[in-house]
Amino acid sequence: MPSLGRQVDALVGYISQPDAQLEPYVGTVPLVLADRGLDSSRHALVHIDTATGIRAGLEHLVGLGHRRIGLIDCECVTAPMVRHRTFLEVVGEHALPVDEGWTVMGEQSQAGGAAAFEALYAAHPDLTAVVAFNDLVALGALRATRRLGVRVQDDCALVGYDGLSVVDLVDPPSTTLHLDKRRLGNWPSTKSTGSSRANCRLRSS
Repeated sequence: MPSLGRQVDALVGYISQPDAQLEPYVGTVPLVLADRGLDSSRHALVHIDTATGIRAGLEHLVGLGHRRIGLIDCECVTAPMVRHRTFLEVVGEHALPVDEGWTVMGEQSQAGGAAAFEALYAAHPDLTAVVAFNDLVALGALRATRRLGVRVQDDCALVGYDGLSVVDLVDPPSTTLHLDKRRLGNWPSTKSTGSSRANCRLRSS
């Protein structure tokens, strides 16, 4: 971080360490902390409204007629279990025939996504849609669908999270909950300290 700080006017990062640990490395470079669970008196904070984003993705699937929806979740320091809680809230509100058994924990990797999808599909072969922790996990789940002979979009819808550009390169293109990273990058130029909230929007390919 010190060498990077000498090359840029500001830094934006997903960093979970407290301010005291950051100061020796940051110096005077403006720093924006994205989705950190801790408050800060020195740096700008951007809180990612994950719950609203996951809710939007689930409501989208329900609106398309899906009722047997699964969730691939992962450990998250900044927003622990928020996807899991939101999932149970939404399926309960719509009286969907699913419960906590339709959620699977996995590693934040393509391999983790693949393994989690295989476990979810083995337990519930009648599922018609899956929401993944993020796009990387969703790409792993996509690999698993091909091994299992499950046709994405036809047999099972797949929704990721983050809005990575790589999801446009896969076939079929993935649906993702898009986080506006450009807006995160513009934050240092508008405010050096304080707190803001960033939302996700659904991007369907």
